[in-house]
Amino acid sequence: MRASGLAPPDGETQPDGESVLIPRLFVLSCDEMPASALETLIASVRDDDAPPAEAIPEWRSLWLARAERWEEAHEIAQDIPSNMGSWIHGLLHAIEGDFGNAAYWCHRAGKEPITRANLVDAWEEIASTVSNKS
Repeated sequence: MRASGLAPPDGETQPDGESVLIPRLFVLSCDEMPASALETLIASVRDDDAPPAEAIPEWRSLWLARAERWEEAHEIAQDIPSNMGSWIHGLLHAIEGDFGNAAYWCHRAGKEPITRANLVDAWEEIASTVSNKS
């Protein structure tokens, strides 16, 4: 079993040169949510070494973000040609600590910017939205 959370890519810094220190924010359960695809995703991050092979790109990117595999998550998100892809892309830049770029991608998705304060809520909102559409 492994811990998971959100952390920027190793050695990343903000544009002003300050180190990005985003604490590990996630707990591995969402008490308010019933058993769902979202809980399955969270359990998979905890228990597995890779996202399910059959997972749609949105799920794979969110899985990798939660597993702190930012580069892989970003590679997938930037190739999702939809508002959802832009929203996930914005989330990933927020995780990275690049909140200006995050705001740009969120704006393209028609969403409010993701901030350090709402990072966990943003991941859960995005994942819930994907879960409801899957």
